[in-house]
Amino acid sequence: METQESAEVLHKFLARKRKLTSTEAKAIFERDILGSMAVEKGGLENPIFLVVGGQPASGKTSAIRQLLNKYDPDYTQVVSENELKSFLPDNNRARLRGSHVVEEINRFVVLTWRDQLIEYAIRHRSNIIVETRDTPNYILLARARHIGYKTELNIVATDRITSFTAMHDRYDRGLSQGSIATITSPDAKAHDLSYSVWPFIAASAVCSDSFARIAIIRRTGEIIFENKQANDPTGPMKTIGEQGVMQALMIARNRPLGKTHRDEIQNIWNKLEQSDRFARHLPCANLKSYTAEIGLALNNQVDFDPYKIPADDQRHMAEMFVRNVKRDEDFIVANIGDPYCYVSHTIKRITSCHNILQERFLGKSAIARTGPSDSTFAPQEDTTWGTPHQEPLLRSSIVKRKRTASLVNQSPQQVSGATKLQRPKFLVEVSPFSFSKRHTGAGMANDAALGGMQGEHS
Repeated sequence: METQESAEVLHKFLARKRKLTSTEAKAIFERDILGSMAVEKGGLENPIFLVVGGQPASGKTSAIRQLLNKYDPDYTQVVSENELKSFLPDNNRARLRGSHVVEEINRFVVLTWRDQLIEYAIRHRSNIIVETRDTPNYILLARARHIGYKTELNIVATDRITSFTAMHDRYDRGLSQGSIATITSPDAKAHDLSYSVWPFIAASAVCSDSFARIAIIRRTGEIIFENKQANDPTGPMKTIGEQGVMQALMIARNRPLGKTHRDEIQNIWNKLEQSDRFARHLPCANLKSYTAEIGLALNNQVDFDPYKIPADDQRHMAEMFVRNVKRDEDFIVANIGDPYCYVSHTIKRITSCHNILQERFLGKSAIARTGPSDSTFAPQEDTTWGTPHQEPLLRSSIVKRKRTASLVNQSPQQVSGATKLQRPKFLVEVSPFSFSKRHTGAGMANDAALGGMQGEHS
């Protein structure tokens, strides 16, 4: 294992050597990125600009594969920040040694490459699909819409436990294969921040004209909910379904996991605790902390389907579900910080979700009985738009709750044999697949024909 001193020496060396100048970045873009990633055809009369967003390991790449079935890959530019990071010199070498310094010091270089690739596709009037874990570029969206692009936002609604687990699991498997160039490094703070950003983006997008359609989807591409403009680009949004965007997103991300799913997650963390190669890249203290907090989060799960009207004997489970949604709201607001925490009407849309669900499942009289959330952050709302009176706390780890002595840490022997015999289906798989032609040979068309669609990178 590398010592802290040797790691610092490596970081300083890479920082000096691999901070790209604008000239170097431009050369890489024109020589390597355009040659291997740029779309081949364009000139479409009605092109589409599709943003697919979600936290790391939420299943964005899987969702994009399904969406690509609707469009000709020769006319569709897929833009992935993870893919672009692989063009940073020495980045893969650094990450195999547990260092993120190359991509950290070149963060703005990657964003510039992303925007340049989008602009290239706009000039050629090609379809554009952007995979992102952060806020989309609204300037480019407005420009594209002005010249006739139809803009759409698809948010992949994956629960925090699943994506946090998948992020660490695929990194461990990437290490075993010796290449993690297009795999997001496990970063708890970045994961939680991205998880928290998307409800704000969803709440803000409903009231803006940036998108002609907003959809909440699963990683399979299945549409859970969608809003779209009824007639023309300036027309009102038409809701498809009974609930709003925020309620749809919060229900989907807090829907209780099945027992098999929970067992698979626990099995993954047991495996990671025993992985020597993984221990060389993450401090053992962090891993033990994550395992304990995941165990606590799994204990808060209830056998309740929020898409059905609860029976009388499920009232207690419905109350627990509403409390879990409230905890999630508090977690989101506590993590996000500036500038979102002062946008009061956006805060209101997020923090009112549990009240809407509470009335839907339990009736108005249940509000007093369910009581406040036991989260470490519970903002108090004023009587106008509900701006929190207290400042957001520092960004937290995966679960924002007090630990108790009742944490469940199952041993591998306690996990069912059926779980061990197969790879968890809900998690992502590491494969050579990517959207870049340099990785796929003839590109997406041949990859689809060969059936090589099982990879996952974000």
